[in-house]
Amino acid sequence: MKKTIVQMMMIGFLGLGVGLAYNALSISPLPVFRDYDPRLTDKLIGQDSGQTGVVTLKEIDVETMKYLVDGGEAVLIDARASEEFGQGHIPGAVNLPVYEFDRVYTGIKAKLDSVDTLIIYCSSIDCHDASLLGEQLSRQGYADIFIYKGGMAEWSELGNEVENSDSEGGSQ
Repeated sequence: MKKTIVQMMMIGFLGLGVGLAYNALSISPLPVFRDYDPRLTDKLIGQDSGQTGVVTLKEIDVETMKYLVDGGEAVLIDARASEEFGQGHIPGAVNLPVYEFDRVYTGIKAKLDSVDTLIIYCSSIDCHDASLLGEQLSRQGYADIFIYKGGMAEWSELGNEVENSDSEGGSQ
């Protein structure tokens, strides 16, 4: 019995060692033994297979999104329809409805060009408008594009401030 317990403990420690080694060598490791750096938490959405038309977008969490936007390093883009945007959006976001891209893009292009990083969101984790918009923006030459998958649903659930067009004089 004692021998079995010792063997189980050795297997556990060996597994822990392999896990820590894998994490240390990972492209975006978890911050186990160092300070949290939100720029290292990106997750790939899709795969870059080298094929024409295949876009690799990175997913971003709410903390990282806030860090980049508050630091002025990113523009936050709402991919939802103008009506939804007017009813409530994340403060500071600009509206670029994915299905009205051609009409709205030229009006906000200068703002998008003012930074290197774009963060796009839509309604919720089940919404694909942010990814579709990311693909369109990638075709326009933008490379540093992130998707905030939680969208307005997660933002609101977390109790964060929601801004509407009336409170900011109508943004677009």
